[in-house]
Amino acid sequence: MQIREGAIAVNGTPTLFYGGELPYFRVRDEEGDEKRTWLLWEDRLRQMKAAHMNLVATYVPWDYHELEEGRFDFSGVRDLRKFLGMCHAHRFYVHLKPGPLITAEWPRGMGTFGAVPAWWKEKHPEALVRRADGSVFKFFPFTRSDQAQPTYLHPAYLSSVRKWFAAVAPIIREYIFEKPTIVFLQIDNETNFYWGDVLGDVDWSETSLAGYRALVQERYGRPDGKPPEELPMGDELSGNMAVADWFDYLRQYTQEYQLTLRGYWEELGISESSVLFTTNDSPFGLPGREVLLPDHARKNRVGLHGLDTYPKMIPLNGALFDQPFQPDYHAVRFREASAERFGEPGALLAAEIQGGMFSLPLGIRTEVTPAQTNQLIAKLVGRGMAAGSFYVAAGGINADGSDYDYQALIGRNGKRHPRFEAVAKWGSFLNRQKDRLLASRDLPAQVGLLVSRAYETPAGGMDIPPAWLASIGYPGLYGLLLHAGVAVKIIEAEDANASDFAPLPVVFFANPGFLTAHTAGVLGRYVEGGGTLVNFLSATAQDRDGSRASEHDAYAALFSGSRFLRFRNAGFLGSRAIARVNDSDVRVSLAGHSSGVVPLAGARPFLWKKSLWPGRRGEVLGYEQEWKRGRVIYVGADFFSVYNSGGLYGLSVAERTAHRDLIRGWIESAGVRPALTASDPRDLVWIRRTAGGFFVYWIRGSEGGASMVQLTGKRCAKSDGDPVRDLLGGWYGTCLRDGLIELSLPANDVAVLWVPNP
Repeated sequence: MQIREGAIAVNGTPTLFYGGELPYFRVRDEEGDEKRTWLLWEDRLRQMKAAHMNLVATYVPWDYHELEEGRFDFSGVRDLRKFLGMCHAHRFYVHLKPGPLITAEWPRGMGTFGAVPAWWKEKHPEALVRRADGSVFKFFPFTRSDQAQPTYLHPAYLSSVRKWFAAVAPIIREYIFEKPTIVFLQIDNETNFYWGDVLGDVDWSETSLAGYRALVQERYGRPDGKPPEELPMGDELSGNMAVADWFDYLRQYTQEYQLTLRGYWEELGISESSVLFTTNDSPFGLPGREVLLPDHARKNRVGLHGLDTYPKMIPLNGALFDQPFQPDYHAVRFREASAERFGEPGALLAAEIQGGMFSLPLGIRTEVTPAQTNQLIAKLVGRGMAAGSFYVAAGGINADGSDYDYQALIGRNGKRHPRFEAVAKWGSFLNRQKDRLLASRDLPAQVGLLVSRAYETPAGGMDIPPAWLASIGYPGLYGLLLHAGVAVKIIEAEDANASDFAPLPVVFFANPGFLTAHTAGVLGRYVEGGGTLVNFLSATAQDRDGSRASEHDAYAALFSGSRFLRFRNAGFLGSRAIARVNDSDVRVSLAGHSSGVVPLAGARPFLWKKSLWPGRRGEVLGYEQEWKRGRVIYVGADFFSVYNSGGLYGLSVAERTAHRDLIRGWIESAGVRPALTASDPRDLVWIRRTAGGFFVYWIRGSEGGASMVQLTGKRCAKSDGDPVRDLLGGWYGTCLRDGLIELSLPANDVAVLWVPNP
């Protein structure tokens, strides 16, 4: 297994992997009959093959196979070897996920968290995760006691994990070496401390605290360390570095745990010469919890870091997606983060593509529709997906016999969900176009979007929650730029240097209220050298602990030239603003935060709070200012995060047009022409190119009907009026003249056009 030029190669052959989760332990006969269970496996595999899939993913639950200490059962309905043999016979590749942790709402549905055996937890209470008050941590307070979880590096836990792996290894070795089937091997699952609040819930066990104190001792020379229970989290900045230390330690702790697990597999003779190790994360938090967000650099050192994307989770709100640009933005970040270890341009593993959603208490459901699935696949394939798997492809039953009703592509009864057709359509497309797709690349970047790992850690005394910015705000800003038709390069602030900025006339940055010294330096030198910086939200010349470094002082005028007032929620009266766009005043809504600014002499305001008095403008919210050889555009308002929320679908055409025209005005004045222009601002259109031509991905807006896209600097290579076929089938675009394509699509539908070079 190798990763080369963005593709994952099997025996030297670049392969595009497309499949879904088939949990053999859930797809079983209710009465435990092995032959009827095997027939169910056979049926689900055949149906997945009918969807043009070539990849099966499955967990291997520890508690399902080690029923008592030392007694392993891999027979009958638990016959893992039989299941892998069926996958091999149907010519599927397998992504095997033997834990030891699997999440998966196993063993009894929502609120349970598998699959460390209950008998093990009962025997080893000293090895369980503790909350700050010393009590045992559980995901939900009302869940059963057997849903407590082990701390990662406790010796008793690791010893038992080693035995679990040793029991699995002889079975899977056959399907790695003798009958090559297993190509991916996951190192644990969503190893982010059980979705717990790390500032109070996890992990305050003695095993964890010992490591934290060692880190503090090494970092600060304190013999006893500073216990994390003293972490201050109020409005003061003084506690922020303690919080940062705690988060940094937990990331190190997670990496050490995953490297330990990988080492166990290597001791058993299974290494990356024969399989590709993987890790995975969901790049979002939970309300009221400060969770660990993806740690790309460390996790890619363990295995290819896979994206779990679930953009639709909130029930009953009517929005197509709750986080529309979660898949787009994080697909690019995950893909590019893998490049450091696996080479440019990196490889995107969509480890879990939302294939449904469990029901909430009282029968409340989050409906996942064919339109959502259709668009989600387009967003991942159109960002260069090398491998992807739906969670879940087939429903089944939990350990207690209850229904695992996940709205799966194939239901518990074997019937296909309406989304199955969309998945099969994409499977056919991927099979036909796999070589071109694997060779396709993004357009050359026109603007930069600066992001920072430092903003993934919560902090007190900040106007904007950094973790919110990392998981919600930046994807929204990325989505706004895509709607403006520009090609975006995501730049990691911690690793940025002059070469990252040099070819980019404009860089966008959403500032939560602090700058690391390195970030202040690279941005300051960029503007000083003639670049345009679009600075949203806040301006500051200090770090998150209130300190100032030489870089802050050198560019203090750049970041503090305007006096940003304290941010506040937009509220009822302040939810709208007036923007000056193309010499006209246009009303725009603010997503949630706004702040007045005091322009410097010579500044050119372009955004004002809406006044209560008709015909008047309120306080200034944004202006642009020349600075040395460059330019700074200050925007003391948030109108971008709505692009990563359900509120996107409520924006009017006029507001979307205003947002788009503001972005285009800034970049065009810096000499950048958008890569494309959609006639309907609700359409999302982007391009990936190959040596022979380019793919045009087109997601139609909520109204449907005819729409046009002007491609800058591209030619149709066809005569005026000639058709351009949608590769997904059913629709045809028309070349009206060079670079202009017309297409008629139903509302929220998707097309992929292939336009050959002239």
